[in-house]
Amino acid sequence: MEDYQLSQDQIASLKALHRTLRDKRLAYRVNAVILLGSGWSPSQVAEALLVDEKSIRNWFVRHDEGGEERLILLDTVAAKRANWSWQGLANLAECAFYP
Repeated sequence: MEDYQLSQDQIASLKALHRTLRDKRLAYRVNAVILLGSGWSPSQVAEALLVDEKSIRNWFVRHDEGGEERLILLDTVAAKRANWSWQGLANLAECAFYP
């Protein structure tokens, strides 16, 4: 079983972050990490938030490895799949509008 422990300071910081978020996807991530850090199991959190259990675990790992910044970073799926850079996407868009 994973160790999903967070300090009271970490939980307080996550709660403060949660109050600032407007994107519900990010708020769910923060909620999940708070609940895991408060002693809930991944299956309990997944059931409560109606989210896949694997996602719950992944979000905790993201927070554990990169803090709040990594937790709320949304990856662009298309760029990730194609392994493109943001500059590459900008160049592609420019070519599409200015042949």
